Amino acid sequence: MDNAKAKLLIERLEQMQAVRSNWDAIWDFIAQRTSPKNACFQSEHVTGQPKSGWKKYDSTASLAINKWASAMDGLTTPKTQTWHGLSLTDVKLSEKYKDYLEQVRDILFARRYAATSNFANANYENLRSVGTFGNGAFSLTENKSFDGNVYKAWDLREFYIEQNFEGQIDVFFRKFKLNARQARQEFGENCPEKIKNAKNLTDEFEFLWAVYPNTDYDKKSILATKKKYASVYVCITTGELIEESGYDICPLFYQRYDIMPSLTDPYGYAPILLCMPEVRDLNKMIADLLTLSDRQTNPNYLATEDDLIERRFLNNGVLIQGGLDANGNERIKELLSHAQTPLTLEMIQDFRTVINEGFNLNLFQILVNKPNMTATEVMQRAQEQGTLLGSFTSRREKEFLSPLIVKEVELAERQGDLPPVPEELQEALGSGEVFFSIKYESPIVRAQKADEGTAIMRTLETAAALQNFDPTIKNQINAVETLKAVANIWGAPKKMFNSDEEKEAKDMSEAQLKQAEQMLNAAPVISKSAKDMADAQAKGGIGGIL
Repeated sequence: MDNAKAKLLIERLEQMQAVRSNWDAIWDFIAQRTSPKNACFQSEHVTGQPKSGWKKYDSTASLAINKWASAMDGLTTPKTQTWHGLSLTDVKLSEKYKDYLEQVRDILFARRYAATSNFANANYENLRSVGTFGNGAFSLTENKSFDGNVYKAWDLREFYIEQNFEGQIDVFFRKFKLNARQARQEFGENCPEKIKNAKNLTDEFEFLWAVYPNTDYDKKSILATKKKYASVYVCITTGELIEESGYDICPLFYQRYDIMPSLTDPYGYAPILLCMPEVRDLNKMIADLLTLSDRQTNPNYLATEDDLIERRFLNNGVLIQGGLDANGNERIKELLSHAQTPLTLEMIQDFRTVINEGFNLNLFQILVNKPNMTATEVMQRAQEQGTLLGSFTSRREKEFLSPLIVKEVELAERQGDLPPVPEELQEALGSGEVFFSIKYESPIVRAQKADEGTAIMRTLETAAALQNFDPTIKNQINAVETLKAVANIWGAPKKMFNSDEEKEAKDMSEAQLKQAEQMLNAAPVISKSAKDMADAQAKGGIGGIL
């Protein structure tokens, strides 16, 4: 094994650790007040020992993070909806092979939400990490036991990253620990001798997993070490290189809430940092209130210097002999606090409101607080929601969801789960002029399109009002296309609409029924005419009635 490469990678890791050190201090500060179990960016986590020095006295920020993560999950990747589709850059081909594209999409969703994939849980945990620290590390790999995907949200403190000149994360270093037993299971015969010979299976060893653009990339080569992304495992403890391989498409993804203006700082900015002064002061105020409450229930006492009354006599329900002097005056008095509790409680509520607004939780209560809104009002509120949340959702699609879907397609194709590509489509894709594209259809995307729906509803309302002045106005509106446009904005399932062939058949059936009805209505008239002619012929021919 190339231990010289291992040394270079370990040195690069140390440089990346130095770059992230300032963020470690910030993330520890956040974790101490929102998620104490994660407050170990600057210290080692010790199994079975709770973190000391907790500074969390209020759960407003923690609950806000959980609600925000759930809301963003439901708005961008709802489990019960097909929140994206596949299309082609060639519109005609996309329409022609619509059924094929929908079939591929359905396969991707089936694999993504399979019982063993863990996507739903990993996706939510990743969003919680983004909400708390502004960063979230994620991976998609093949299931080693059987065909399928495995999704995992990683501990943020393990990952170090770099971005390229375009601001895209393309270097991932993961520093982690395994005990001897776990290392043997993970690396088998490639384990360093020190780990193979370890007598205590609980002995821990440090490792590095590095994934980065391969400088030896060869598109025509079938060797794993010549693929687009290099993958290297190193044992930091022994300084040995363990395994080398590669990926055509990177299996690691890194999601950020907001980005810093400098390309030399790849880490994301957390939403909680926008209201960190309120989070910090709120926890301090709650701590002060608890101290005040404790002093009220267990107060300090004032006594004369020569007072001999013991502390045990100051408990409730105890007769204190000698508590009064000969004149009936108290020999011991409670030390009173003059803190203004109502003012403090009002400030606490103000701080909680600011924290909730920092996570846009007020937007998610629109329909709950006003359930009787009209369709137009609902669209207007949805548009506001889509506008205010659009910045993060666009970055989420670009940095996380799009590369994730591309990797899912690669794994599904490799495992033989995708249907054969039609010959014409295969030729078009091979020409390099036609490409697959991802079309997002999540609730937040529909909310961003709500302005179009609002315009349609207002136009229809105006047309209805003008109908009394000019009845021909209705002829200016294409009702079918209007219905389809509104259905698309609202996210109605496409299967509720008939195809062109089905519509044509129904139209023809209705026309035939209408014709038959007209014939039935005309039958009495025809019958009467026939009778009159017969009577006339009986009396002297047709000329008798002319």
